[in-house]
Amino acid sequence: MLNNREIKMLDIFSSGEEVSIKKLKEKFDISERMVRYDIEKINFVLSIFNIKPIYRNKSGIFKLDSDSKINKIKDIVKEAEPVTIEKRRNLIKFLLITTVKKLNISNLMEKFDTSRITINSDLNRIKKEFEEKEIKLSTKKGIILEGRISNLIKYRVEKISECLNYLKNTKNKTIYGIKIEEIFKENLGIEEVKTLSDFLKKILSKLNFSATDENYKTLLSYIILLQSENFHEEINNFICVDGGIIKEWDEYDTIKKEVKNYGLNEIFKEQDIFIITDLVVKISSYNKDSQFYENWIDLDILVKNLIENINSRLNVDISKDKLLFEYLRQHLNPFFYRVKNEYTLNDKFIQDLEFTKNNLFYLIKDSLNILTNILKKDIPDKEIFLLTLHFQASIERVMNNNIKVKRIIIISTLGYGISQILVDNISSLFNVEIVAVTPYFKLKETLLNNKNIDYIITTMDIEDKILYDIPILKVNPVFTIEDRKKMLDVGFVSNNKKVLISELIQIIEKEAKIHNKEKLIKKLENKMKGKIINDVVDEEEEKDIITDESIIFNYDGKNIEEAVEYTCNLLEKKGYISSSYTKSILDVLRNHTSYMIIHNGIILPHSKNKNNVFKTSGILLELKNNFELNGNTIKYIFTFAIKDKEKELNRVSKIINKIFKDELVEIMKTKNKDKIVKYFSKNTNA
Repeated sequence: MLNNREIKMLDIFSSGEEVSIKKLKEKFDISERMVRYDIEKINFVLSIFNIKPIYRNKSGIFKLDSDSKINKIKDIVKEAEPVTIEKRRNLIKFLLITTVKKLNISNLMEKFDTSRITINSDLNRIKKEFEEKEIKLSTKKGIILEGRISNLIKYRVEKISECLNYLKNTKNKTIYGIKIEEIFKENLGIEEVKTLSDFLKKILSKLNFSATDENYKTLLSYIILLQSENFHEEINNFICVDGGIIKEWDEYDTIKKEVKNYGLNEIFKEQDIFIITDLVVKISSYNKDSQFYENWIDLDILVKNLIENINSRLNVDISKDKLLFEYLRQHLNPFFYRVKNEYTLNDKFIQDLEFTKNNLFYLIKDSLNILTNILKKDIPDKEIFLLTLHFQASIERVMNNNIKVKRIIIISTLGYGISQILVDNISSLFNVEIVAVTPYFKLKETLLNNKNIDYIITTMDIEDKILYDIPILKVNPVFTIEDRKKMLDVGFVSNNKKVLISELIQIIEKEAKIHNKEKLIKKLENKMKGKIINDVVDEEEEKDIITDESIIFNYDGKNIEEAVEYTCNLLEKKGYISSSYTKSILDVLRNHTSYMIIHNGIILPHSKNKNNVFKTSGILLELKNNFELNGNTIKYIFTFAIKDKEKELNRVSKIINKIFKDELVEIMKTKNKDKIVKYFSKNTNA
């Protein structure tokens, strides 16, 4: 039939427009010969339906007489439009990111009716695109996608958002659109999106929430994943919400009613409604009022800074607790919403959590300057209490990791199989090192060969316990809940210990050569999710952002905007950022100054990396004359840019943490660059 260009050309002629060869040549950037060829092809299709062809009038201009059948023909032609290489690759990407089935190249050959060479070529191209999203495509044992769950979900939502229009289009369907519908149906269990779309529009309207097209599609995509049998559990595990808090929100009541009104209560249970409420509030509430969230302050930097600030005041090092980082990221979105809108937490809920103001509570309260600065409001004690719970849990996790592992011997009178079940139960439930499993008659020999045994666990009665001078605990051959309680009562610690990647790397390096450490770390993280902590410092973290060259004293600027632009220009000249990064910073400075972070006379201009940051860098500038901004006196500017947030968040966060300390102002007054660089250096505990 007709290709995409020829269909567009037919649209021009069917509108009644008279067009010259030259105009068509310029419009489609093709030769005159190709224009004539396209017109001949269009005329051939028209002749099939007995419609007069495009002709050349006396003026040499081409024209098509109107005919009632033309629109119908256009629909038929569009439906038969071939799937281009680009569209086929889009279909493959959409299929791979939304399937839970194990696919292979033969499956794709059959589905897209093409050769093995073509599919391999497509996959090689797609593999590179996936790598940019930090997703690995492997074809060794079937086609498998590997990556962090957050990256997979993010890309899944992105692809669903892109394809939504084809699901909504009930007329003028193309082959490409039909194939997209098939993927929605087979992989996501959805044939039509109208009900879910109407449901979302209704709740946004009822809540008087505005949403951009992009945010609306993102919300709808998450809801589609939530209703899908294949991804329902994944979304529930990924989006951690506190139902006890959300249940008290008016938004929850509104959404719950609409779930019932639209007949969706069989699909969305209470936990799902909590998640939908959280998503709607989180995404919609930041559209206009809170643009600092998207443009000015990066949430990851904020969380890391909060952890660093509190960690510096503790006797326990919680800075590497990844669970704390993830939980706080989830917590701060609704936290901002509640505090900005003066939403009060439910008293009963807080009472149930046994709200107390302990030393940790006051320590955290004194560490929240950055949050109060952003919100321009005091943070209620109940909100501080919830933050305290997160930090308390982190402290306990770290302390449990540091507890001495108990060395035990297990005595079993039963065969190897049953003994192994007991061993597996104890090792999975408790933080222990099982030194030996032995029959009773070999106990003395085993003790002679193994020193520093903390406990003997036995399935039989031992009468001469006193002879061994080691505590003995009897359990059932088939481990029970009572046995677990018994071990906890005598001081055994539950096995929630996570392994440090640095420890694993040390062991591996002793026994083997590591060819690609970064690749190995990623594989360990993927394979041992929830059981491992990545504490390996990236080489880039060793390098300092603040150097002699990046410190400027006594800058005589006309105003604050000119001074900020000057710092950006310095980074541009070094090739660290592009002009578009400067533009985004100045846009925030001009239009959203109320959301800027200002502390001790220091302002922190920065923006998100939209492929316009080439090196993590910063400029620390002292102004000759102070400027006023939002009622604050500005003496110093620290403009910074982060290239890779995932890798470099730690060191940037540490710098920001030190910028907010009172010592910096005193050190800046000395105008001694060596002292300032030393203050910011990695090993300085300022």
